[in-house]
Amino acid sequence: MSEKSTMNPTAKYVIKIIIGVLIVFCFQFIPAPAPITPLGMNLIGIFFGTIYLFTVGGMLWPSFLALLALGYSGATGSLSDTVMAALGNSVMWQLIVLFPICHAISASGAAQKVAGKLMTLSFVKGKPMRIMIMLFVATLIVGILISATATIVLMFALINSIRDMMGYEKGDKWSAGTCVGCFICALIGSAAIPYRGLVAAMIAPFESLTGYPIDGPVYLTIAILVGLIVAVSIPFLMRYLQRCDFSKVAGFDFHKQFGDTKLDRRQFILLMGLAVIMIFFMVQMFVPAKSDLGIILNGFGANGIFTVVAIALAVITVDGKPAMNLAQAMKDGCPWGIIIGVGAMVAIAGQFSTEASGITAWLNMILGGALNGLPWPLVVVLTLTVTVIVTGFFSNVGTSLIMLAAIIPLCPELGINATAMAVGIVMASNVAVLSPGGSGACPLLFFNENESWGRIYKNGIPILAVFVVVASAFIIGMSVVS
Repeated sequence: MSEKSTMNPTAKYVIKIIIGVLIVFCFQFIPAPAPITPLGMNLIGIFFGTIYLFTVGGMLWPSFLALLALGYSGATGSLSDTVMAALGNSVMWQLIVLFPICHAISASGAAQKVAGKLMTLSFVKGKPMRIMIMLFVATLIVGILISATATIVLMFALINSIRDMMGYEKGDKWSAGTCVGCFICALIGSAAIPYRGLVAAMIAPFESLTGYPIDGPVYLTIAILVGLIVAVSIPFLMRYLQRCDFSKVAGFDFHKQFGDTKLDRRQFILLMGLAVIMIFFMVQMFVPAKSDLGIILNGFGANGIFTVVAIALAVITVDGKPAMNLAQAMKDGCPWGIIIGVGAMVAIAGQFSTEASGITAWLNMILGGALNGLPWPLVVVLTLTVTVIVTGFFSNVGTSLIMLAAIIPLCPELGINATAMAVGIVMASNVAVLSPGGSGACPLLFFNENESWGRIYKNGIPILAVFVVVASAFIIGMSVVS
């Protein structure tokens, strides 16, 4: 009786590393299709090889390898220039300051209290549709406050708990649809702030492609409005498309589930810190950029407001202790693999748009022919649709960088608002729902006890369609008025 031979896990790991390293360093020797140059092929190899190695060895050492390869590629002049491009930019500072603030909010339990407060509002009591709407809106808001993965873990545990207490079954229409809806809302929420996590890397090429930075307040406004509309639409899709029974929801006592939802002083102060940041962005959006106040606000920018809020939270005391222990929050809340990975992607993406690489010129040539003659609103819809499909099976960061490099240079010619288009592409790149490999969070959905591939597709695809329609409407509307 023969036994099936299996390769040693260590050997598999080593082989995967070798494959990734070969892509990083040897892809440059493949003949380049015009107008891509040998340097462009080198950059493509570094980019895709690094993304592959992220799946093998995490984000930290593959990012170091990427910076080393980029430094000796000839793209940046020297290794020192590469390190400066990766770590010496404002994006890195924003990550280092914002991550601890979000971690402090998460660790304090404030996000859970916010979710509980929304779910126990008097106007939703006994109203199944309102309860479901608030559940998805709460998920969206918690996703903005903390990471997508933390939000998904929190909401899935809540869904399972109230599922059993309400009398629903594992994998039934309510459980499956609610899990998928919360998953997508958490992903949208986590992409609402363009200065946090991998979203910062996803938006990084915008400035080099357009010559001006992404408008943070506009980004935040579009992202939140699109997220809210999608969140509100999900119960209607569940009720009228999936024929889900909400009758058991009406009588459920959410006060008993959440208990005391009153914020303590520390939680309130931490949330007010994040509120100050968002209010700053809103004010910045409505103040004329060339006015005296606009010049001051734009000069202060995200770097300034993040820093001031971090200092304030570290200085304000609650019961003799800082509202945010900054040293502890930076120790526990700064995921250095993500931070260095963002730096590496920013440095690589910055070279994609140079004439020396020929990559953007090649993408423009290919897409220019494919899109020639199409109405520009249809281009918007097709772009978001393709992005949502590709990111479901490919790297979120990779999808965003490629789609931005391909589409943003065409926006002026097509009459599309480049900022709005960039927001749509980044958000679409973040809603990976179509396969377990779509993102690091996808296994939480695909291996959830309430789900199967069929249930995920049945519930997820209509929500993605709503997202594409809503985001496209915002992009088209801003393009018309701008």
